Amino acid sequence: NSSNYLISGNVNDIRGEQSLNLSINTDRGNAREILAFMDYNIPYSVNFPFSGSLKIGGNTAQPEFAVDLAVINNFSNIMEIQGNIAQQIELTLKGNQVPLSLLNMPGVLETDLAYEGDLNFAGTIQGTREDFEVNLDTELTELSIIGIQLSEIRGKVSYQSTGRLEFEQTLNQAAERSITADGSLRLNERFIPEIEIAVNNYRLNQIANIDGNINRLSGELDGNMTLRGEMLNPQISGNMDLNLPNLAIEGIADITEVQGQLAFDETKITLNEVTGKFGEGNFQITGNVNYMNQENFWEVRFKGQNFAFNRGSFNGKYNPDIRILNEFRSPLIFGDLRIYDFVVDSELNWPASDSEATAESALFTPQLKLNLIPQKNVFFRSENIDIPVEEGSLQLNYQNEELTFLGDLRSSQGSLDYYNNKFLIDNVTATFEKYSESIPVIHLVGNTVAGGTNIFIYVDGPADNLNISFGA
Repeated sequence: NSSNYLISGNVNDIRGEQSLNLSINTDRGNAREILAFMDYNIPYSVNFPFSGSLKIGGNTAQPEFAVDLAVINNFSNIMEIQGNIAQQIELTLKGNQVPLSLLNMPGVLETDLAYEGDLNFAGTIQGTREDFEVNLDTELTELSIIGIQLSEIRGKVSYQSTGRLEFEQTLNQAAERSITADGSLRLNERFIPEIEIAVNNYRLNQIANIDGNINRLSGELDGNMTLRGEMLNPQISGNMDLNLPNLAIEGIADITEVQGQLAFDETKITLNEVTGKFGEGNFQITGNVNYMNQENFWEVRFKGQNFAFNRGSFNGKYNPDIRILNEFRSPLIFGDLRIYDFVVDSELNWPASDSEATAESALFTPQLKLNLIPQKNVFFRSENIDIPVEEGSLQLNYQNEELTFLGDLRSSQGSLDYYNNKFLIDNVTATFEKYSESIPVIHLVGNTVAGGTNIFIYVDGPADNLNISFGA
């Protein structure tokens, strides 16, 4: 709809000072038009409808404005502006449930994060047109960021015409549980002189909403951080204590009793003896997360005991000692998995999980290079075969969504059922070669007794095309 304004009054002494006595009233105006009329240059669009009055006094060389305006959104007043603008500015501001979406404009707030909420504020603008200061008491309500529902954030904001923004804001979760940010920004330079963030036993349960695969998350953070430097690439320092009693992720065992300390510096986050439980097992994490270097983001060692693995053809226990290196989204995970009480069936099947099968583009696509080292009670077993693995190892490689195995496994025990005859294994070797499509080459010698005669079975060749012969 077009704007309409009722202008009344007079201009006196046309040939002299041209004194003004004008009144502009509207029930449907637009802020951009008034700012243009008052010769204010705003570097972004201020396309806000308003109602109210503007009285103009003084003279054409030095006009004086008496302002009484209300900014409108969805037929409701969301901001009131009252006061005087002359050589000195004296304005009072009051905002009520101002949607944050109205602030998403170039030069004010630009981000790809999904957010919503309402802003309440009250304060003043004082100074001159060239040198002014805005001071506000603020309250953010109904705040949601990337699916996380947050409680109220209260505090103070001060903006100077030089482009300096100072603030103190507190997110209160409950008694003695809060996050406070106190600092300043130089907006014109997009620079952070310093921001202090104090985290006081803040519960993490709401963060589970970020990922639909996280069923449950409980725990808390406590510590302090400092941000300095470029707004888009700040340097971080400080320490944070981590306490996660429970993290339940779809498709894997619960992660519980996670404790440790995160130390922040200008280039990395150091994991200081982070420990926890994975199902019935325990783990320890040490190393660095190089948050300033996406190509060398991970530099972490992960050790565990008594982990359970149940996926496809692989079922049993293992103790991992692995390292996670390289880039953020596609890290290399390599090291040893010492497997025990473990059964591998002859199909060597590694099915995709439901989330992997349906995800169009996974956030993480790790490359795996793991040594499977058999310990006690490791069996290669199917309907007709039961062989304990005594020696050897396998290297599991999972790269570019392709699974391969390299290495060999050996045994001098076990049994093979063939046409209702049970042969005892004398020796068997399964060799996995680079271009064999994970199909092992088998060399097996076994024996049985039939009618008082020793019968030998010889099995040779690829597992999908075996050559079987007999001797006596």
